[in-house]
Amino acid sequence: ELHYANSGADLNEFVELVGPAGLDLAGYQLHFVYAGGGTYKRFDLSGTFADAGSGLGVLAFAVPDIQDGGRDGIAILNKWGYVEEFISYEGITTALLGPAKGHTSEPLPVYESSNTAEGMSLQLFGTGLCKEAFTWDGPVRATPGLPNALQVLDADPGQPVGGGCRDLFINELHYANSGADLNEFVELVGPAGLNLTGYQLHFINGGDGKVYKRVDLNGTFVDGGAGLGVLSFTVPGIQNSRDGIALINKWSYVEQFISYEGVVTSVDGPANGTASVPLPVYESGDTAEGMSLQLFGTGLCMGDFTWDGPIRATPGLPNTLQVLGADPGPPADDGCRELFVNELHYANS
Repeated sequence: ELHYANSGADLNEFVELVGPAGLDLAGYQLHFVYAGGGTYKRFDLSGTFADAGSGLGVLAFAVPDIQDGGRDGIAILNKWGYVEEFISYEGITTALLGPAKGHTSEPLPVYESSNTAEGMSLQLFGTGLCKEAFTWDGPVRATPGLPNALQVLDADPGQPVGGGCRDLFINELHYANSGADLNEFVELVGPAGLNLTGYQLHFINGGDGKVYKRVDLNGTFVDGGAGLGVLSFTVPGIQNSRDGIALINKWSYVEQFISYEGVVTSVDGPANGTASVPLPVYESGDTAEGMSLQLFGTGLCMGDFTWDGPIRATPGLPNTLQVLGADPGPPADDGCRELFVNELHYANS
């Protein structure tokens, strides 16, 4: 993880390292290389990586005055004078001096600028025990000294299994109504006991495929009687046009990616390269306040339900005409139908 630029005067610049538990960094250095290939700063490292539970640890180092210009690089030098890693931002750099001489940098696919908000950083996300298991993202909220957002330093459990019974899913949402949008939210259904710490919702712009909002999830699903629970999250500022919502688990895998008013393909973050599943219903500037899009039906899996709406919103509760439980099947036609329409009136003078 690193932070080198933000709006106004640069604040709290830092570089964060991951390393094997017990490694003492005495004698190691960070070399900061400018685009011309020379070294403009050397930073002595110190400290020992503490085991975070998987044989790896995290250490962050405050480094003021990291250059903002294009094609600047950062090299990790071990105590024997060898290059452990050489990265750069905003382009490729070749070092012309020092231990990194002749080395060409690995350019990051993301960058910071004078428009980056304070408190943000560039980070690796993913799950694994090796550098190659992770992917760069950002700017996102900085986490110096801790594993990054959507990063797990542990063995990778793999992508959620498709098909079968997907029991963590988006169940209801509201994003648009007449006048100023009010009480926007996203509701999830999930297995009882599942803690959402580390999970996120990514809101993806349909125009360019980029993430325009990240929401950290929290809370634990309480059993509603069938092994499933419901949690609702207030999310102001959900965009109204052809846009998407991706549910990302703590291992940085996409659990679900839906969109409204058309298909969206993500170009960054964990959902990069993934196309959304478009909803068959939508909201608009004519939608009344207090309405939402909802799944209806009976069952225990996402595939048991169908989207409907806009209808009266039920955040935090099972939806209208939704039962989270075993499906009893359609009414039996045994010759004695005892539930029926008995009287109606539809017109008069």
